[in-house]
Amino acid sequence: MNRRLSYFIPSLLLAVSLSANMTACSDINSVPIQNTQNVSQTNGFGNLTIKLDAFKNGFKTKADFRDTAISKVKIEVTGVGITTPISKTVEWTRNSTETYSISIPNGKNRIVSVTGMDSLNNPIATMLGLTDIYADSTSVLSLSYGTTPAARIVKQILETRSEVVNKINADKLKRLISNITDYRDSDSTFFKLDPLKIDVYAIAQRILSNDGAIDPNDTADFMKEAKSGKIKLYIKDKQGNPVNLSNGVSVKVNDISGKTPFQTGNYSLLDVDQGIWQITAKAYKNANGTTFVVPIDSKDARNIILNGGNVLFAKQTIDVKGTQEQEVTLTLDNLKVKEVKLFDGENQTVNSIISEINKPTNYDARVIYEDGSYSDDEVIWEISDNTVFGVSPTGLITGYKKGGSTLTIRAILDRNKTNSYSIDVRDSGIGPFITGFSQQVGDTITVYGRNFDDLVPLNNTVKINGFKADVISVTTDSIKVRVPNSGNVGTGYITVDTIKGSDSSDTKFSGGAVAIGNDSVEIMGGDFIMGSPNLTTKNILADMTALITKEDKIRLFISNPSSADLSLTSATNVKTLTATQITNISTNTTLDLTTLNLDITLAPLDMTLDTFMKNQVVKYISNTTQIKEDVLRNAMGNQNVTYHSLLTILKNGYAGTTFSPSESPMIKVNVATYVMDKYEVTNKEYKKFMDGDGYNKREYWTAEGWNWRQSNSITKPLNWDDSKYNQEESPVVGVSWYEAYAYAKWSGKRLPSEAEWEYAAKGMSTSTFIWGKMYPWGNDAPSDINRKANGYFGSDGSLDGFKNLSPANSFTTNPNDGRTLSGSESGGVVNMSGNVMEWVNDWYQYEYYGRDTEFSNPMGPVTGSFKSVRGGSWTHGRNELRNSNREQFLNPSSRNVNLGFRCVK
Repeated sequence: MNRRLSYFIPSLLLAVSLSANMTACSDINSVPIQNTQNVSQTNGFGNLTIKLDAFKNGFKTKADFRDTAISKVKIEVTGVGITTPISKTVEWTRNSTETYSISIPNGKNRIVSVTGMDSLNNPIATMLGLTDIYADSTSVLSLSYGTTPAARIVKQILETRSEVVNKINADKLKRLISNITDYRDSDSTFFKLDPLKIDVYAIAQRILSNDGAIDPNDTADFMKEAKSGKIKLYIKDKQGNPVNLSNGVSVKVNDISGKTPFQTGNYSLLDVDQGIWQITAKAYKNANGTTFVVPIDSKDARNIILNGGNVLFAKQTIDVKGTQEQEVTLTLDNLKVKEVKLFDGENQTVNSIISEINKPTNYDARVIYEDGSYSDDEVIWEISDNTVFGVSPTGLITGYKKGGSTLTIRAILDRNKTNSYSIDVRDSGIGPFITGFSQQVGDTITVYGRNFDDLVPLNNTVKINGFKADVISVTTDSIKVRVPNSGNVGTGYITVDTIKGSDSSDTKFSGGAVAIGNDSVEIMGGDFIMGSPNLTTKNILADMTALITKEDKIRLFISNPSSADLSLTSATNVKTLTATQITNISTNTTLDLTTLNLDITLAPLDMTLDTFMKNQVVKYISNTTQIKEDVLRNAMGNQNVTYHSLLTILKNGYAGTTFSPSESPMIKVNVATYVMDKYEVTNKEYKKFMDGDGYNKREYWTAEGWNWRQSNSITKPLNWDDSKYNQEESPVVGVSWYEAYAYAKWSGKRLPSEAEWEYAAKGMSTSTFIWGKMYPWGNDAPSDINRKANGYFGSDGSLDGFKNLSPANSFTTNPNDGRTLSGSESGGVVNMSGNVMEWVNDWYQYEYYGRDTEFSNPMGPVTGSFKSVRGGSWTHGRNELRNSNREQFLNPSSRNVNLGFRCVK
């Protein structure tokens, strides 16, 4: 049982967004567009100025440009010689008249489509127009719903016999429509037939039969309103199972009819005007793939994907010719990523970015999907050297120091779709810049550089490994400081902050040993494996057993290759294998033949059969467990552990435990030596901060934290006066991240990073614990019988001995066992699991582990919406008490009865 007090999960609803669009978008947000690759014949380009008379609308339509959901418009141009629509997407400001410009190859009867879209890129409303484009000239086209019929007719003809389009006299076509409708463009009114209801299909057929000739006065057959076609739309998943529309499916049709679709349990009846339409279906699913989710906006859609969800998509082109009902089935499948691009405003970034120190620049990473839609920042940002620059989850790039690094954007939906950019961080010449520092003499050192503030020395804030140093003297190119705590600051970088910016040293300062008190523990630095194997399948025991069986067959073959062919030995070059031999190997080892052929094709020229087959073992374990191959090899490289025994550990120790996808894939991390509080900060210790007027001293708080404290009149923790939580030796609870940060800074410490917290809890890998311990004491889960931590066990959570909080020094018989610690077992950190969740310094990032590079002292993303918390609490069950659990993440202003912290330095 699990009482979740830290966050809530909203109800998950079903949503499928259906839209009909005239054409597919191919190249978005280029200004202006001159896409010669999409043009088969050109003799130059002309410029088109488009005016949207969107609000002069006297027509009844399903949706129009006054819809408040519209946030952007997409302009598309098609015509003879344009093989793929030329497009441009711009923001929508809802002025009474919108004007846009776009560069188009010259030609007759260019069809211009303008579609208003919401924040999820779903089309809301569309208007069309028809115009001729002349090279090196500017044409002006005013669009309203009255200009739409002529463009629809030409589009029908373009789809059927494109060679006829150039024969059409656009003026005659427009006069024909005017005679049918008596439409007046000046005030967007009509006195005969509604222009949106004329039979465009019938008119197109006459023009085709007359090889493009038009008689504007022959209107006899066109004076009746065209009847809408009817489509009976079914939606199925890729297994062929129907998606029940009664479960909350939202159906949208981007046509110009004013009728609303009828929904029932198994299908939707759509009234669609005659013509050629592209119907699309889109749906979002949650992480386990069992529930459809309705995104509120584009940010919410991104979070669904970031948290392991998926996007399903289907499309079909429909030719509606009459009133006969057509049955259409759309099959939802995973939406495929076409490419990823980086934009600086409207300008696409090619392959390099120039940045300046402390001058943030915002970039948009756009993931372009097969349906022509795109989403901003649905990517993983990867940095080759995060000491040179940082990037936020929304693309804010900030240079830290001079140097070069590489930024890679990786689509979340398809991790193989990437794009990389070189980053050149330069000195802006304004803020401080550190070039080096002197050896320590006594208790002082000198920091060298430029742009230090010699006019107001106190404007220079110098820190060594995060500890503030007293400034003795300042010139523009040097600062002499006193090393904090008589040199006991450990090893770390030097930073200088001024009102004009900040800079960090390229190399670390090495001071004396850090003083350790009775209530702190020195944790020796080193490498460890961060994260958990991604064992989320319900049949993990069966899967592991099957994989062990497969490994046994591979190992049996490795020991006797001749079992498949007498000529095979362990030294056989895999590149020389015949098709028959490969088939025999597949049969003997139960490896998939197609995959085996592919792996052999990709193998190096000199790879032996023995090495190749051992790699197959690693590959199949990695695929099943989502443990990266390099992590597997690293974890077992120096230990006497076979893959078979590793699988047995997985099967016996991890089966039945639910892991969040945010914990994988695992990654190798190196952390430097640091000192951690042995216990969670208690009420007794926190009171010292309060008595020291910590709530009223601005220098201890972040800017956001100070504003939050002042605007909410915060003077003490939320539960400070509650006797259940305010005992002296109990951990302080009801403190926000802002308060925890302020206390840490007041005490000369800081909050731990996620990596430091997890390293202290799980330790380095050994032959017993391949990637560290599942819990601080080992792999045995806590329970009402195995009382290793204060969690929620039994009907009221009291079977571990504590119904609510326990004293901070409880459960001392099972601390971190000392493998990463100096001193004896009794000197380890305690209560890392349970009692209270603990704030850490990092902004929460779902894809924290999803990187290809190793981490060195990672400190998390630069910005975010939520802060990470670790360790679980007295309100959580055993799954949340695991060392690697990352399921909790909170707004930094959150204050709960199960939330506290500990510090490091």
